[in-house]
Amino acid sequence: MRRTLKHLLLAAGLLLPASHALASDWSSWESSDALHWGRGGQSLDLTTDKAGGVRVVQEMPVNLWGLAEGDLILQADGKPVAAVADFLVTLRDHGISPMPLKVRRRGTEQAVLLAPQACAELLEPLPPPIRSD
Repeated sequence: MRRTLKHLLLAAGLLLPASHALASDWSSWESSDALHWGRGGQSLDLTTDKAGGVRVVQEMPVNLWGLAEGDLILQADGKPVAAVADFLVTLRDHGISPMPLKVRRRGTEQAVLLAPQACAELLEPLPPPIRSD
């Protein structure tokens, strides 16, 4: 019995990191007001700010693609951004190249270039989840 338990724990210890690696690429657009994205150890959470604009709630690593946690995105490609949905529409229309943003960072409005990798990563559809039937 102890030997079986030991083998089960060993198998679980080996499979858990592998299952995390398989599930490390994810994206969720919950509504027009929230986007949660992650891939290969990077992540970005955006939400619509009640006062207008799109808030960078969390991002990893720090300053991912030129954004910073707490940034409020006010404009994308010269167009006002009122919600996450607006930001994604502008991103799709802009394509995969650096996109100018106007953000409010620590109380000051700044011009920021969203890196082309962000455009490519956020617009690229993820593969369907692996099914175990």
